[in-house]
Amino acid sequence: MNRGCYLGKRVLLIGASKKVLNRLTLALNKSGFVTTSSQSYNQPEQIFSEFTATDFDVIALGRGVSNTHKEMIITAFSVQNPAIAVVKGLAPITELLVDQVKLACLPAIFSLEEAQVDSDSIRVTIPTACQLKVTLYYLNWLYLSYRKILQDTYTGAGIVNIPLSRHTGFISISQDGVITHVIQLTTKR
Repeated sequence: MNRGCYLGKRVLLIGASKKVLNRLTLALNKSGFVTTSSQSYNQPEQIFSEFTATDFDVIALGRGVSNTHKEMIITAFSVQNPAIAVVKGLAPITELLVDQVKLACLPAIFSLEEAQVDSDSIRVTIPTACQLKVTLYYLNWLYLSYRKILQDTYTGAGIVNIPLSRHTGFISISQDGVITHVIQLTTKR
């Protein structure tokens, strides 16, 4: 796995669930990030007194943070550090959240492929040969998370069509070990 893009990047996690924050902190640290977390999700003033945006490269906000508080935090931190990347968590799936943070740290020039999702497949256009990995994440009705690798092969330049059997969930795409896309599936049959 290519950790060079992420190594030493500083992340502030803000969320409601201590369990999710702890799992995400461990997973991000394992990927090379330096992670700090806070459960003061409903107390922006507390966050502002404890943290300064210039100390972080990324701020990740969990789903438990209200939209009002998200906007307050994003606005204040963007003033302090205009270069800070913001991640709004899609789901309480640790691997998916890690992929979202990795994507936020990706230099703009690194996203080399295009990805499109329709009702039956994911279409990825690749300009150069690479190790292409496409992962599906989803939650069941009990909020248990699942991960399914749809493709993990060395692929030549061109268009790759990957069949899609689920129509809800999230897709993560990596090229040579670097996350280049995180897509929420919203198609319906």
